[in-house]
Amino acid sequence: MKKILVSLCLLFVLGYNTDAQTKTTPKKNTPKNTTGVKKSTPALNHTSDNIKETPEVPSPEIPSVAEPPKPETQKEKIYKYTEIEAEYPGGDEALLQYLSTQMHYPDSARNNNIEGRVVLSFVVCADGKLCDVNVIRSVHPALDEEAVRAVKAMKNWTPGKQDGKPVSSYFSLPIVFQLEE
Repeated sequence: MKKILVSLCLLFVLGYNTDAQTKTTPKKNTPKNTTGVKKSTPALNHTSDNIKETPEVPSPEIPSVAEPPKPETQKEKIYKYTEIEAEYPGGDEALLQYLSTQMHYPDSARNNNIEGRVVLSFVVCADGKLCDVNVIRSVHPALDEEAVRAVKAMKNWTPGKQDGKPVSSYFSLPIVFQLEE
């Protein structure tokens, strides 16, 4: 409390001193005007006789300053979680149906009895298109490639929604490759 009070006092004193320094004092050789009537200097005392019209001088045109280029549209925010999740048209059953009919087990993986779960991550954009398809969990390059191909070939999804508006959101999709016995 004392520190605050001292600093406020110092500011008051410093502020007072700066005000005193900025005030003008009358010149010593200038006589004071005690009549209360303001005297004007001859240079400022104009009458209609000594006013000369000066021709209008056009002011130089100032070139317009171009606005700096606006930054390119900022990347759209991509949500990890949304109020309503993105969805394949027709729901999960339609998604499973699509994957079972469109996916082909690669011969190289079939011949080597390779099975496993490939996990993909992608972005469902606000317009429903899929982009940024990435493999987060790999099993075999041939299986990864087939999973990415199938996801990229999907039709547009129903985008996730936040505050009632469609937004871009992340989506993870596990795809299981299993050989029939």
